[in-house]
Amino acid sequence: MHNSKAKLILFLNVFIDLVGFGIILPLLPLYAQHYGAKPHEATLLFAAYSLM
Repeated sequence: MHNSKAKLILFLNVFIDLVGFGIILPLLPLYAQHYGAKPHEATLLFAAYSLM
């Protein structure tokens, strides 16, 4: 029983992380363009978000 609770917590953690990533991913280029970021800077922004 204890093992299934740990799996549920792990699943919810990964699910929330992927939902957040899915929300931010399409909006990140718009923010980069709005603030005048160059293409390589936007790429670094994607990389930094993915690493975190």
